[in-house]
Amino acid sequence: MTAKKIPIGPAPEPPPPQLPGPVWLAYGFRPFFLLAPLYGALAMALWLALQQGWIDLRPGPPPVTWHGHEMIFGFVGAAAAGFLLTAMPNWCQQTPLRGKTLLAITILWLAGRLVWWAGPESWTVGAALVDLAFPAALTLAAAWPVWRSRRWHQGIFPLLLAVWCGANGLVHGDLLAGGTGTAGLWLGMWALVWVIVLFGGRMLPAFTQAATLAAGQRVDLRPHPVAERLADWSLAPVLAGSLAWPEAPLHGVFLVAAGLLQALRLWSWRPWETLGHPLVWSLHVGYGFLTAGLLASGGMVLGLPLEPGQALHLLTAGAFGVTVASIMTRVTLAHTGRPLVVGPLTRTVLILLALGALVRVLGVPDWNLLISGGLWIVCYTILALLQVPRVLQPRADGKPG
Repeated sequence: MTAKKIPIGPAPEPPPPQLPGPVWLAYGFRPFFLLAPLYGALAMALWLALQQGWIDLRPGPPPVTWHGHEMIFGFVGAAAAGFLLTAMPNWCQQTPLRGKTLLAITILWLAGRLVWWAGPESWTVGAALVDLAFPAALTLAAAWPVWRSRRWHQGIFPLLLAVWCGANGLVHGDLLAGGTGTAGLWLGMWALVWVIVLFGGRMLPAFTQAATLAAGQRVDLRPHPVAERLADWSLAPVLAGSLAWPEAPLHGVFLVAAGLLQALRLWSWRPWETLGHPLVWSLHVGYGFLTAGLLASGGMVLGLPLEPGQALHLLTAGAFGVTVASIMTRVTLAHTGRPLVVGPLTRTVLILLALGALVRVLGVPDWNLLISGGLWIVCYTILALLQVPRVLQPRADGKPG
């Protein structure tokens, strides 16, 4: 009788389970971190063409409203969806949204963009409902992991999405009444600024320590807990003031106070230690733009001779533009099994986005829009091309997701 051979060594590991459906619907960041840079470049190109008189796009709302809305609820909306649909399940230890449900939310985002591009010249309730469907669905999708896990401390993010969704409703309500939707645009912007403030407080110190440790340094960050809490919640009166008393001196005081608190916390994070780490210093740069935007907004309300566009674009072209590019790249690399290392092209893009924001705020009036907008289009087109293989191919390490 022949003895049975016993294999020597450990048994081979079984292959990782494969998720059903296409790869690009395996995780929330995959569709939305491709759509965000694509739409960011396209929407800016259309805005420049409108401003120069090269095209005559006639949406129902005023062109300025269209531009502001599509930056806040279209471009940043896609980026927020990619981030929160990825982060919330991780933070709450729940299964992420994928497959047909993720496809449905993606289609709702696309439908909202189509309404603003080819909607009726006289704004209708139907057009408003189509556009409101995406932020409402995203709010529910972000809230569901919190509800399932009972991790109520994570609930601030879906709560801010609910405010952002309500701000979109305020835009549409004003348009239906014959207005321009300005109050809703500002409210939506401040809700997103608060999301960045909370994200920065949670992640930037950790990112800074991890990056410097990997480089053989030891940076011991010890932000003061009371100062951190005040910085996190300093946006609450700003949010309320933007709706209730946007031109009152008290609102200016709240804005300046929030800006000073962000400046103190940014200094405590020692951003100068991260100059060799593009995916970290760029987040610090984005936070610096946010801080400057708060201070400039407050100074403008209090009577300083500043143009509204300067404060606005510190927050949008600066804080949103740089932060979205950085976090989108970082999250995609991390969740596709790739090292958190970027090449010279990505580093150049991050630098040019920051320079473009400065040009938009400080440049020659006749040229700043063309130069900064052109840099934005080039940078986000490059980022979209870099994202294509990352989000459309399986993870580099063979794991599902």
